[in-house]
Amino acid sequence: MPGDWRNHALGRMRRSRAASLRFLARLPERALLQPRTQGKWSVKDTCAHIGAWEEEAVRRLALIQRGRAARI
Repeated sequence: MPGDWRNHALGRMRRSRAASLRFLARLPERALLQPRTQGKWSVKDTCAHIGAWEEEAVRRLALIQRGRAARI
């Protein structure tokens, strides 16, 4: 069926997101805020960065869906 790939992909994304959220929920706040990268980003900083790019991806995918990919 044409939509099967989409349903499969969405299911995988939902399961992955749920697993990530379960993992993050187990971390103590101190661990979320402690800088851990060379750029001194914490887990919380990294999650915020990923979230911002996910919002941008949604915006871009909406443009593509409306046939306006050139506006990206």
